[in-house]
Amino acid sequence: MKERHGLLAVFAAIAANALWGSSFMASKVVLAQCPPLTATLIRFSIAIALFAVVAAVRKADFQIDSLKSRLAALVGLGILGYTGLYTLQMTALKHITSSQSAAIMLLAPVFTLILESVLKGAIKKREAVTTAVGLVGAAAILSEQYKVDLSGIAFRGLVLTILASACLGVSVVQTKRLLAPSEGRAGFTVFNLTFYSLVIGVLGLLPFVVLEQVHGVRAVPLDLKFWLWLTYLGVVCSVAAFLMWNWAIKHVAPPVVAVAMYLKTPVALGLGAAILREKLTPVFYAGTSLILGTLFINHLLQTREAK
Repeated sequence: MKERHGLLAVFAAIAANALWGSSFMASKVVLAQCPPLTATLIRFSIAIALFAVVAAVRKADFQIDSLKSRLAALVGLGILGYTGLYTLQMTALKHITSSQSAAIMLLAPVFTLILESVLKGAIKKREAVTTAVGLVGAAAILSEQYKVDLSGIAFRGLVLTILASACLGVSVVQTKRLLAPSEGRAGFTVFNLTFYSLVIGVLGLLPFVVLEQVHGVRAVPLDLKFWLWLTYLGVVCSVAAFLMWNWAIKHVAPPVVAVAMYLKTPVALGLGAAILREKLTPVFYAGTSLILGTLFINHLLQTREAK
């Protein structure tokens, strides 16, 4: 059963990153009409509203005792994984291009590996190699498709995006720790952890959104297409994707599942090619195969070690 859960977790991580890869199309429509942090706040607010409805229908147990005893760690996850990540990445996009941002965000799994290794007191050679190989595949796709040139990158955008990738990488390890039992209490359920961290993330975003609105010139539009895409981002790319992602982290070691982060770029490119009828290159297929191959091989080797 544990082995089956592990394999399903790998597929869940792939599915979550596939959905996040599809979010590039929706974000393009949304961000053309609304400031980025304001759009992010609305997106997560839609997700929280859906969580609240589901919780009310299911009469969910919100694990209040665990919430009280592990509130500091939970706040840390919400600030890192949502407030910090999105504020830093969106702010950095004022100074660098989206392709440059995508290239730098490839560092996130590396930060996951480093933190997990520090906590365990050693770096596993297998995890280091598979993380590096996955990085090579993702970087090859990105550089070949986008022709990314980092030589003239704005320093501020570079630093902010590296910090954003660190927030994402660290949040994977923190999620794993909060899903595990602690001090005689059961770990948070995937539903509760996702819900709580989203709420904290939104509260953390509020002051930045206020600043954005004060200094901005665009109000939130009433366009139907805008709200349909924003609802897609809130329901599918937030609720569904984050639930699958956190469930995957619960059942697989962080460095293993982190390799799936490399899939966002090829998914975005693949969807763009399918819609725009563009021809994908051999480098795209080779890089994607390399990422998927390292993801599954890493999981299989981990399972064998456990046995």
